[in-house]
Amino acid sequence: MHRSIHYREVLWIHGRVKAPGKHLQAVLQQRQGASWVTRATDEVAARSGRLRLYWGITPDRAQLALRVVVSRRRHRVWVSSVKHVAVRGRPGPEPSGQIATGVSAEYDQSCAVRSTGVVVCWGSNSDGMLGNSFLNRSPVPVAVSGLGAATAISSGVYHSCALRSTAGVVCWGYNHGPGKWNSGAVSRLSDATAISSGYAHSCALRATGSVVCWGDNSFGQLGDGSKLGTYGEGGSRPESSRPLAVSGLSDATAIHAGDFDSCAVRATGGVVCWGGLYGADEDSSYTSVPVAIPGVSDATAVTSGGPFDLKSAYEVHTCVLRLTGGVMCWGDNSEGQLGDGSRRNRRHPVAVSGLGDAIAIDAGARFSCAVRATGGVVCWGANDDGQLGNGSKRLRRSPVPVAVSGLGDATAIATGYDHACAVRATGGVVCWGRNSQGGLGDDFANGTKEDVPMPVGVFGFRN
Repeated sequence: MHRSIHYREVLWIHGRVKAPGKHLQAVLQQRQGASWVTRATDEVAARSGRLRLYWGITPDRAQLALRVVVSRRRHRVWVSSVKHVAVRGRPGPEPSGQIATGVSAEYDQSCAVRSTGVVVCWGSNSDGMLGNSFLNRSPVPVAVSGLGAATAISSGVYHSCALRSTAGVVCWGYNHGPGKWNSGAVSRLSDATAISSGYAHSCALRATGSVVCWGDNSFGQLGDGSKLGTYGEGGSRPESSRPLAVSGLSDATAIHAGDFDSCAVRATGGVVCWGGLYGADEDSSYTSVPVAIPGVSDATAVTSGGPFDLKSAYEVHTCVLRLTGGVMCWGDNSEGQLGDGSRRNRRHPVAVSGLGDAIAIDAGARFSCAVRATGGVVCWGANDDGQLGNGSKRLRRSPVPVAVSGLGDATAIATGYDHACAVRATGGVVCWGRNSQGGLGDDFANGTKEDVPMPVGVFGFRN
């Protein structure tokens, strides 16, 4: 297993630029004699002119003279003052050795809940998904601002939500509209026991067993029975900024908000879904009320994944974890993400091959993963970015589960677009797969933003 780089010092530089916006080029430079030599580069954003940068400094010199130059289209817009950083000795342990109690991943970002209740996020931040009041991405975990103690976290594609210890829910990130970055408590919700965030909507399970959802309703994914929205047949309620009760559902035990659909496990072990395209072809229909999934009677968890693209909305797949430890999936199977040994789309649930001891599951864009009772993790489906975690990208896909390399003590699993993360029994967090936006949280430990096909430790956790 790869280890993240252990830094002796972390350089923080704050400032204001005269040309705020996205797509600024930041260059970390080190003075050597009369010259400045580039040590690292990154693309950053300065929202309202504010800029915050950080780099891990490895102990290659006793005294470092560093500065940061920020440019737009090769024109300098800001140069920091020179920072003199003394670095002595060998690399020490990671800064805090924090313990994680939960993890969530979506698109190119990830989040975790620490044992202290603090939520930290890392990776893409184009719409404020990291919750730290900035818009520049972070390859290391940063704390969500002003959240307080949380018990659970769920990352959506462009927003995230956390369940507070008070049973309230707070969300942050994209809020439907260009530049509408926002954060705040979800109204009229004080008895939540679980949360789930999708592409542009979220759902919460209440202590009563009822479910409420809010956000985009273009496919009926809020489940309130209203006439379908933009992509349905007209639409009487295309969106809602307040939670709406899911029609006829009062005995839910688990929930999942997908890209354009939502699902729940009932106390009976049955599964219901609502919204758009939960089947495997264009003949699947939209529904704004829950419908039962045939052939499922002993489910304990449900998850769904897809390409996060309206043009490819038919390519969704859904999986359920059974009481027996078996897993069943249905929907799109173009990359083998159903795990039944074929690449045939399935309208009805089929068993994942050779998997009978799963304790947790999650579905990514075109792949799926499960934690086994042994602590091992297996994944199946697409592997173009190393998201199967088996140590190689030569295997482009696998229609049956393959073991994630070097991971034998996992307790939880989370999948993003093309990456995945797991919580270890030690409280550490490891991630693997696509890393172009820093979603693996290892501070680009290999010196590049290349994808990593095996687990790497997330910076700052006890790995």
